[in-house]
Amino acid sequence: MWERFIDGHSHLFTPHPEYFFQYALNQSSDTPMAQGAGRQLEKRPRPYLRWLNKPEKWVRSPLLRTLVGHSGWVQSVAVSTDNRWVVSGSEDNTIKVWNLATGQNVATFSTKGEVLMCACRATGEIVAGDEIGEVYILRLEGG
Repeated sequence: MWERFIDGHSHLFTPHPEYFFQYALNQSSDTPMAQGAGRQLEKRPRPYLRWLNKPEKWVRSPLLRTLVGHSGWVQSVAVSTDNRWVVSGSEDNTIKVWNLATGQNVATFSTKGEVLMCACRATGEIVAGDEIGEVYILRLEGG
């Protein structure tokens, strides 16, 4: 449960590790995260924001991971046929390839215009199109 909590919020904890305690404390009261943060608060009181209407029962979040790296709206997402990679196209004129298991950005390709669509072929190529009519066929090497 801790691993999923950390993975699901790593986009917040990486740049702001000080948020970890606050997010753990504001999980449902029956989770190990909230209970552990509560024990830490008893040992070492500190200021925090209390979520007044937080759910008392834990409901598993469908969020597994947030991929952070585009500077504009993401307009297209595709998953490789072998489920190893996620490809995203954005209005920031980039196509990014992400490792699905770790969430790490493994490659970034610049385009001439906003990326409107991307797809993954069974042969391993990435196909994408941008707003000015360019079509890109890419192959991730060394993966």
